[in-house]
Amino acid sequence: MKKVLVMLVLAAVVAGGYFAWDRYFVQQNPTAAFKQTMAAARLGDEEGFLDGFTEDSAKLLRALLAVARSYEFVRLDAYEQLVLADVMAETIDGDTAVLTIQYLNKTRDISMKKDGKTWKIDAFELEDAWGAR
Repeated sequence: MKKVLVMLVLAAVVAGGYFAWDRYFVQQNPTAAFKQTMAAARLGDEEGFLDGFTEDSAKLLRALLAVARSYEFVRLDAYEQLVLADVMAETIDGDTAVLTIQYLNKTRDISMKKDGKTWKIDAFELEDAWGAR
């Protein structure tokens, strides 16, 4: 009985250690954060999708998605371009990063900001970068 209890405690300590290591010590790069955000979108996890954006950007996107739902838009071009895009390049400069993504034959730059230990997409920077093309 003691061996089983010791094994359970040991398993709980190992699992807790892994969780703490993953949560507090592993640094996620901008490409991984972008892919995680897009995976949430593909799975229909709206909160997970919005969590990948800066706080102000998430407020804007939440409102845009609500408007799209109220008018029953089937698809949003910018949303589709983000979700189905491939990351071609990543440039990090301190607490900002730029991902170059490609969807079909179009390339776009995605601006990201470091928010604590995670990277978030800044939708307000997208307007300037995408309007220039």
